[in-house]
Amino acid sequence: MSYDRPDYLLLAGGIGITPIYTMALALKQAGANFRLLYAARTRRDLAFADELATSIGERLQLFVSEEGQRIDIGGEIAQLDARGELYVCGPFGMLEAAKQLWSQSGRPAAHLRYETFGNAGRLAGAPFKIRVPRLGLEIDVPVNRSMLEALEDAGVDMIFGCRRGECGLCVLPILEASAEVDHRDVFFSIEERAMNSRICTCVSRAASGFLTIDTPDRTPNQRLSQRLSVQAGGLHKIRE
Repeated sequence: MSYDRPDYLLLAGGIGITPIYTMALALKQAGANFRLLYAARTRRDLAFADELATSIGERLQLFVSEEGQRIDIGGEIAQLDARGELYVCGPFGMLEAAKQLWSQSGRPAAHLRYETFGNAGRLAGAPFKIRVPRLGLEIDVPVNRSMLEALEDAGVDMIFGCRRGECGLCVLPILEASAEVDHRDVFFSIEERAMNSRICTCVSRAASGFLTIDTPDRTPNQRLSQRLSVQAGGLHKIRE
C-alpha cells in the first residue's frame, strides 16, 4: 500500500473488514486523508466497529443492509480525488460492482486494489463432465470437486497458483458447452466472462451437461518456469 496519494477510499463488506481494518490504522498513522465505508447484513455482523469508531472517528461510515442502508459505490467513487485509490475487500457482488463502476468512471485500473473471500456462484453446484479431445478424456466432476481437481485426478498436467480464481494460471480455453457456464472467478472482466471462451478451472464450472476444453502445449522448460514463478510468489494476471 502506498501512502503518497491525496485521498483513499476503503470499502469493506462483512468479514472483508479484516485487512481493511489494518489499512485504516496504517493510513491514520501516516496522516493520510481517507474514508472507510463498512457494510454488513446486521449490526451484529459489524466486527471491529467499536474499535474503528474509537480509532478513526468520523472517517468511518457504517451501512446495515437489514436496515435498508446501502453504499452508493458510484457516488463515493465520484467524490474521490482524481489521483486517489480505492481498496475493496468483501463479497463477490460488492467487488464486481466496485470494479464495474471504477471502470466506468475512467480512472486508472492500477488505482483500484481488491481482494475477495470467495464466490459461491450464481448457480447451484451440480455434477458435470469435462471432455478433453486432445487427450481423449471424458472426466466426471462431482459437486464437491473443482474442475482443476478433477483434471489433476485424471493425470492432466495443470498449472495453478491461488486456487481462488484470482491469478489466472489455471485458465483453459472452452471449445463447447452444453449448458451455462458459472464463472466464479475474479480474474476475468464481465465482458470476458460473457464471451465464454475461457474458464478458471479452480473455481468455475458448468451448470450441468458437459464442457469441452483444450489443454495448452507446454514444453518441460515452460512448465518448470511457471511453477517456479508461482513458488516465488510471482502471481499475476495473464492475458493471452
